Amino acid sequence: AWTAIALAAIVIPTFAFEQLQADRISDGVTAGGVDLGGLERYQAEAKLRRDLEEPLLEPIRAVHGKKKEVLSAAGAGVEVDIDGMVDEAVEISHQGFFVVSAARNAIGVSRDATVENRITYSRRAVNNFVKRIAKANNRQAVDARVQFSTKGLGQVDGQVGIRVRER
Repeated sequence: AWTAIALAAIVIPTFAFEQLQADRISDGVTAGGVDLGGLERYQAEAKLRRDLEEPLLEPIRAVHGKKKEVLSAAGAGVEVDIDGMVDEAVEISHQGFFVVSAARNAIGVSRDATVENRITYSRRAVNNFVKRIAKANNRQAVDARVQFSTKGLGQVDGQVGIRVRER
């Protein structure tokens, strides 16, 4: 009986502590290269939106001289699964037997876990963007030469070629 009482005195508060920490991410957990350790779910979502998603939603601008091509994030089909990344970070933080998980989280043991990026985009849109840039900017090199005409000899200057590396 005393063993059951002692066990209940440990297990019940530990279970309650773990439930209170259900949305907290353990130290050492990163998602998409962003440290989420110690954050609540809503804080992690906000941090990922600010540090990961917002920069990805900026348009891509390719400028060469007066020529400019722009690809918007919507045009590229960029999508970031913030909720999925945070769900996985929370899940990693609470893996294993709840007593061990609660103890690890209570004393701040680092998980050293990484949630992979969940970023998608349209390869076709990006490839088309690169092809437009290449079409607008590629030019063949021209060797300098001497040109004969009825007016005499004339010099034609060479021109450096440009080739966009489409890969």
